[in-house]
Amino acid sequence: MVVLSDHGMTSTDSRGLSVINLNQLIDMADIRYMVYYGATSMLLPHDGKLEKVYEALKDIPGLHVYLKDEIPEHYHVKHNRLTLPILLVASKNYYIRGLDIPGKSIPTGSSISLGSHGYDPYEVPDMRGIFFARGPGLKKNYLSPPLQMVDIYGILCELLGITPLPNNGTKSVTKGIVALPYSNADRLTQSSIQITAGVFAVLCMCFYKYFTLLT
Repeated sequence: MVVLSDHGMTSTDSRGLSVINLNQLIDMADIRYMVYYGATSMLLPHDGKLEKVYEALKDIPGLHVYLKDEIPEHYHVKHNRLTLPILLVASKNYYIRGLDIPGKSIPTGSSISLGSHGYDPYEVPDMRGIFFARGPGLKKNYLSPPLQMVDIYGILCELLGITPLPNNGTKSVTKGIVALPYSNADRLTQSSIQITAGVFAVLCMCFYKYFTLLT
């Protein structure tokens, strides 16, 4: 059994939180639209306004401002065609407020929740998810160093006896968690995989019907 999460959470309670209001820092007429808010956001300035917007924001306390070609590689968004010209990343205890301007913000809104995610996990340990695993082939009572999400695929392939396709995981991480060698009798059999998949499918259908009735 493997239990994991996609990310962590950190408190954004108003006590001790510094709010970054972009509409007080830049001319909204220079912005075509803003995508998302909170820990991270992206901006699309109007033609000819990129440098002006960047200069107005780059020295704001608690805010990392990146032009697209300066985005850190470990974010894995630098070369994506959907990434906008300016990426904003807030520091811990800072929050980028959204805009209540229809047509200017995706999504529209300026509310602040009690908790949020999206901060840089290299700077904010709260962003780290969970990974708990138990079963045949896994080291017992082993506390692993922090994993990357791309490492999980290799771990599961190793446990299931599947040859992984090319991926960005680190083999040394897999070797650190998986206890090898272990016998084929300890591996999940094809029938047990089918049973597990069937149970999972039934549970998904039950949840779907339950939430459909609620809505």
